[in-house]
Amino acid sequence: MEDMDIASLFDDPKLSMDKFEYIIGRDKQKTIDLINYMNFKMPVDENLLHVCALLLLENRNSVIEAIIKILKVNQPLIQTFIKGLQSSNFYNQRMAVPRIIVSLEFDGKKDILKNCFYDKTGLVIKEAVESLHFYDNLPFNDDELLKITIDLNNSMYDFVQCLVPNMLKYVKQCNFLISDICLCKSWRKRLSLVKNLKYFSDEQKNNILNILSKDTEEAVRVALVEEMDHFDEYIDIFINDKSPQVRAATVKKIGLLNENTDVLKKVIDDKSWLVHKELLCIHKEDIYENISLHLIKSLPKSHDWRIKIEILGTINYIVQHNNLLVKRCLLDIFFEYLCDPVCEVRNKASNVFVNLIKEADWSEILLEKFNKLIEMSSYLVRISLAEVCLTFDLKHKTKYVVKMLQDEVFNVKLKMLSVIDKEHLNDEIVKIIENMEEDSYIKKEKDRLFN
Repeated sequence: MEDMDIASLFDDPKLSMDKFEYIIGRDKQKTIDLINYMNFKMPVDENLLHVCALLLLENRNSVIEAIIKILKVNQPLIQTFIKGLQSSNFYNQRMAVPRIIVSLEFDGKKDILKNCFYDKTGLVIKEAVESLHFYDNLPFNDDELLKITIDLNNSMYDFVQCLVPNMLKYVKQCNFLISDICLCKSWRKRLSLVKNLKYFSDEQKNNILNILSKDTEEAVRVALVEEMDHFDEYIDIFINDKSPQVRAATVKKIGLLNENTDVLKKVIDDKSWLVHKELLCIHKEDIYENISLHLIKSLPKSHDWRIKIEILGTINYIVQHNNLLVKRCLLDIFFEYLCDPVCEVRNKASNVFVNLIKEADWSEILLEKFNKLIEMSSYLVRISLAEVCLTFDLKHKTKYVVKMLQDEVFNVKLKMLSVIDKEHLNDEIVKIIENMEEDSYIKKEKDRLFN
């Protein structure tokens, strides 16, 4: 709908209300256009509050700013409009109340917000809890906040109880509630507490860690590791946890915090590839060279080709950020993967090799090893190296493309032909291509390059 069509609906909002009700919700695009118009071009008119209320049913966050803008210049209407939303049968409209009133000052604001904490719908209560974040000065005193928090904790609904940890950051005397949640039966509630760990004092964090580091629920322990800002004496508990998910999260966190790195040596003997993978994703030079490299070398020759793909992924990251580390300690592994019997591994290694040639100013030293590789009897290996050949030619003026185009194996020539483009052609390459035996595949590539 064009802006002019929407604007015409506002000529007389009272007469046009039936048009608004017909549009809103029936036509998705027109509803979106109307929301945009209300937010950016709408006149500040009290008669349009009803339209905004209708739009809240379709998209709760869509017109909150527009409502605030209207109410700020029509303050006598605030209480009536807000109470109307709060008494609505539609929870979408009630959910908007906590966010709207944050920016408004009026009598009864505190009571309206308090009512939101006792709404019959958990989503409205969640909005009330989250709205506290936007207040410079909370509308409740300590005792009132504690009372609301205790009431939420005593709710019959698990969803509402899980909101309690989000309230504890505002409650001064909350130690008894923290202990209660740590020992409660609901793992979701304990998980919610862990996800708020950063808001608690060191003493409170230690109390939580003492109990929940041995929690029966894996998700709680994983989240606890993810939220920690240092391990201290808990490192041995987590690195030896029975769950590979927890151990993997611990390794990842060690890499992020760059502390307790000495324990990573134990990870080499871990039975889980998930844990090994996180170790390989720590790209700090000393860790990779002294620990991760030993892990790669310790893997059996027959290990899953998918693991090799993931190892190559970590090498590719190092190529982009510290290619000298590749030069120092990863080249042997790298060339081994270029000859792997699994096509996917060879192709991945070839892609990483292309990036290495482009990134490393020392890539010329690779030519000697590559010369031996391209002379290998396996034509499958040579096929995987086509893009590497082109990259070497472009950077170091070698003639690998010419060599590959004259290979005795048809598929090697065809692969090399498919990799080059018109800008790579020169007289020598053109002559070789023109003299190639006719074939439907060759003809297709010739047409692409010469036409």
